[in-house]
Amino acid sequence: MKRWEQAAQAEPVYPKVRMFIAGEWTEGGSDRSEKILNPATGQPIGETPYASRGDLDRAIMAAQEGFEIWRKVSAFDRYRTMRKAADLLRSRAAGIDHDARTG
Repeated sequence: MKRWEQAAQAEPVYPKVRMFIAGEWTEGGSDRSEKILNPATGQPIGETPYASRGDLDRAIMAAQEGFEIWRKVSAFDRYRTMRKAADLLRSRAAGIDHDARTG
């Protein structure tokens, strides 16, 4: 059995995706969801919620509040923060790649 065939028979990779809004994980306010399909097999590997209007409003409000804080940070400190985030991402790239490939 090929690797992708084994993956297709495994448990869903993303059984229930949630939204991260204003620092909290949420199921979302909508009753609707969308299946996440494996592009190689067409088989469902998870489900993601649709955002309700209330979810969108909260996300926009949180983004605006975050922007108001971020805009007061000096350009140099923003650079340092973004550089540190990029360095962390690079240092974890191999693990992220492995997780993305194997689920």
